Amino acid sequence: MLKSVDFRAFIFVSGLFIASVIAGFLPLIFASFIAFGAVTVMSRKLVSSGSQSSRSHTIAITILAVVVVAILTGIGLGTSKLLHESNNLRPLAKEITNILDSANSWAPDWLSELLPEQDELLSHTSNWIKENSAKISHAGIATLKTVGYTLLGLIIGAMVAVNSAIKSNNRGPHAMLVFAQVRRLYEAFWSVVGAQIKISALNTALTAMYLLIYLPVVGLHLPLAKTLVVVTFIAGLLPVVGNLISNTAIVLLSLTHGFLVAMSSLAFLVVIHKLEYFINARFVGERINAKPFEILIVLIVAEHLIGVPGVVAGPIFYAWLKVEWARADLALPAYTGPALIETHTEQPEDTARNTESANTESATNASGKNASGSPAALAKE
Repeated sequence: MLKSVDFRAFIFVSGLFIASVIAGFLPLIFASFIAFGAVTVMSRKLVSSGSQSSRSHTIAITILAVVVVAILTGIGLGTSKLLHESNNLRPLAKEITNILDSANSWAPDWLSELLPEQDELLSHTSNWIKENSAKISHAGIATLKTVGYTLLGLIIGAMVAVNSAIKSNNRGPHAMLVFAQVRRLYEAFWSVVGAQIKISALNTALTAMYLLIYLPVVGLHLPLAKTLVVVTFIAGLLPVVGNLISNTAIVLLSLTHGFLVAMSSLAFLVVIHKLEYFINARFVGERINAKPFEILIVLIVAEHLIGVPGVVAGPIFYAWLKVEWARADLALPAYTGPALIETHTEQPEDTARNTESANTESATNASGKNASGSPAALAKE
């Protein structure tokens, strides 16, 4: 059985992790894991510790860490800029108007009556923006905080990687247990993220072939197609629900070319989703020994308890929990005792009678032994 101190270390670190997710530090944690992993892997491959002095080794790893942080920051800012430029409100509002105009041409009369007119839609949109201006401003501030936390996470992860590479571990036993749990959380993160990156890359490649190759060949140009490809990859990093986000956007924008094109897009995406279901079961399931329905349950519970951050952190925490559970099972000794459910139990009267007989027989044997082995008996003989 696992030692109680090891279990307490798991409870302590898991409590810190959940509290950090609730407090909004998830971007910082994930960014630090990414930077730490990138610097660690690249330093092992590019920096040789045996052929350099300690000082030059430290300088080389530090420079490498700075380069990695700069590259990761550039990738993040570039992706954010691409999404910002491609998803401003004017093109999106225009496409919504085109969707409504297209729907009026093929939708039945009862459905057309339910759809809002263009002027009515614009009026409702303008009023909503005025009424929720404070929330929109708060969302902008929250976005800036997320960017700041991400940058801090990249720096912290790189600094931890540099410190681990140039200094030996001189931690106490309790600190070692805590850092061991953090390490397992880090490994669970890469287990889930690594599998999801492969799945999302395959899904994005197939979606790009459909949006950027197949549809233009047949004479259909879907609006914001390149943006949809980027959204497909980013949303695909979320297990299960990521596909729902990207698929909904693709089907809605396909309505600009009519109902049949939207149904064609939906059929194509359903095929991809079924393919991804088996791939997810293989990639993610093999890495964390979990079925897709387990991941879905975790997502539902985590979203209900924490919200959107729970959807992101839930699978990683579950993978970590599965690892700790497996370690606990291996540490337990094999159960060799009686069956947990007895098929036959003695009645109380039988038990008392058997106990009394056993006590009488034991007393008789003991008295005989004492009589034959006593000094008086030996003298008589």
